[in-house]
Amino acid sequence: MENRELISEIKDKLKFATTIAIFFAGAMHYFFSIYDPTRSNQVALQYSFAVVAYLLSYIFFELVKNDADPVFLSYSNHLLLLGFVIFLMPLGYIVTLKNELTAFETLFFKISIWGVLLFPIFIFASIFFCWLWVSVKKFRKKPKKNH
Repeated sequence: MENRELISEIKDKLKFATTIAIFFAGAMHYFFSIYDPTRSNQVALQYSFAVVAYLLSYIFFELVKNDADPVFLSYSNHLLLLGFVIFLMPLGYIVTLKNELTAFETLFFKISIWGVLLFPIFIFASIFFCWLWVSVKKFRKKPKKNH
């Protein structure tokens, strides 16, 4: 796949991931308002950090997109796809609103919930460090002025 196509696809996935994160924060607020009303606002705030992480990822991706290595672009594209998969499991449980979960389902649900919180931060970190790397490389390539 050509770099332009990858860049366009990554930008679209970042936009979609931000949208999903916005709705996920609302879904978690609803879910906890049923099962633990005292924590619902706190949980919604926690999951709003995923929205912030995706927005920051989009901003830094815009800064690095033209200078990024094609391997990084491919990596980011696959990473965002994995991020969508991570959103599916907790949403599946929330939609079905099962009252009784088996021990395995409870463990998997908790892991996926933490994954939804942490994965956007991981995506942001990878894009941020790519931007940092590209910025350092650009800074080192600048010719020094002779006096």
